[in-house]
Amino acid sequence: MKVKTQFVMDRFAETPYEQRSYIFALVTIEEWVTRKANSYASAMLITSLRTRHPVEWEFISRELNEGYIAPADEVRQALDGHKAQIRTAELEKAKAEAEHAISEWKAWRKAGGRA
Repeated sequence: MKVKTQFVMDRFAETPYEQRSYIFALVTIEEWVTRKANSYASAMLITSLRTRHPVEWEFISRELNEGYIAPADEVRQALDGHKAQIRTAELEKAKAEAEHAISEWKAWRKAGGRA
């Protein structure tokens, strides 16, 4: 495993062994950020990586393509902001699912179903 960017080296230094799959994903991003998909499978891999790690993809891409090494506070702010967006989306989804379940239960009861 060869790390090409400072971004990945910094994440490597702060990531525990148990979460090494995250580092492997970042190294894979490094490999694919400058290449084009040459098959359906590689296109799916790239799409998956970009979807699961959009912030990381952006920082690695900028570093490899433009030579921009982001300051640690900028990286931390972007990663924390993305995590907050994910948490908010998950909470909204859970709330919507709960409301849907309640409305289904009420409709069931109104139609004469047992509780």
